[in-house]
Amino acid sequence: MADLPASLTPVPRNRIPAAHDAAPPRPFTAAEVELVVDGASRLADILNRSAMRRITVSMEGVHWDIEAPATAPVAAATAPVAAEVAPTPGQPVTAPLVGVFYRSKSPGAAPFVEVGSRVEVGQPVAIVEAMKLMNEVVAARAGVVTAVHAEDGEVVEFGQPLFTVDAA
Repeated sequence: MADLPASLTPVPRNRIPAAHDAAPPRPFTAAEVELVVDGASRLADILNRSAMRRITVSMEGVHWDIEAPATAPVAAATAPVAAEVAPTPGQPVTAPLVGVFYRSKSPGAAPFVEVGSRVEVGQPVAIVEAMKLMNEVVAARAGVVTAVHAEDGEVVEFGQPLFTVDAA
């Protein structure tokens, strides 16, 4: 090697850093986790509302790759028609994210709402717990709860109907 000043030392060109050279990764903060979950939830919502089958996004070291579930093939027109099920009147209140569904604030407490309860816009009707964060589920319209579709303590999926609220 060429003569180097005393303050500089030669470093081999193809040196691979040892595992102990790197600093250990720091744990994620709750705010960082919430941002990632919120981002993934928003992307899943975009995917559900569009004709796209897959979204891939990389941003600031976070990589999302979300794919819509495969849909069942459409039956041929000559297939016999099954008896149609009448839709439940009213508007569903759906899960805002994947998590554990709770009907009350704490174990043993009265549920937020029951079938027959009157609700107002923005009124809390349940809680979905995700990653130790409690997320309130609120009514999007005023009306009467006509059905409860999820059991207390059940894991629910994004967009899964939890309640039906009729405008009556």
